[in-house]
Amino acid sequence: MLSLGTVDENLHFLFLEVIRQVERTRTFLLNPSEKLLQAILTRDDYIDHLRTIIQRRCFALAREAYLHDRFEIELLKSLDLITGNLERIADFCESIGGQFAYLRSQSFIGELRVADNLDALVEGLEKVESALDERDVHAALENLPRSRPAPAPPGPAPRSAAHDSPSRSVARRSGPACSRSAARCP
Repeated sequence: MLSLGTVDENLHFLFLEVIRQVERTRTFLLNPSEKLLQAILTRDDYIDHLRTIIQRRCFALAREAYLHDRFEIELLKSLDLITGNLERIADFCESIGGQFAYLRSQSFIGELRVADNLDALVEGLEKVESALDERDVHAALENLPRSRPAPAPPGPAPRSAAHDSPSRSVARRSGPACSRSAARCP
């Protein structure tokens, strides 16, 4: 059996930092301030750093893992997937903070139930960490989102992709928003 050692410790710090990032984002959306925005933007670098440390250690452990021990390999793959998704959540928080200034009106934010939704996200993150600590697959599966339609955003309905010309779709995918990672682009 592999000893995860610093991976478990750094994973715990990553969960804590992502939860704090979601909480900062919640507070920022309800009561925006420049100080809080700067905290959101600067803490993202620390989260990225933690993810890189965990990823490198998982790769090193994968080299040591016995190829016939499927559990060890699957655990390392799961840790990589989880840390990648935690980093994405933190990146979304950073994007929300960065794009907030471009809203014409913030009045609709109260209608989005920001506090309820982000509190549910924090609760889910805490459950996932607990299930991962205990290596409890059943508890982890209980935290998967159920299939339900997303609520319609306020305002006019979005245009369908069928109305966009192919050249406009390509331009949208290759613009500045996609410079970080092509895999994240629609």
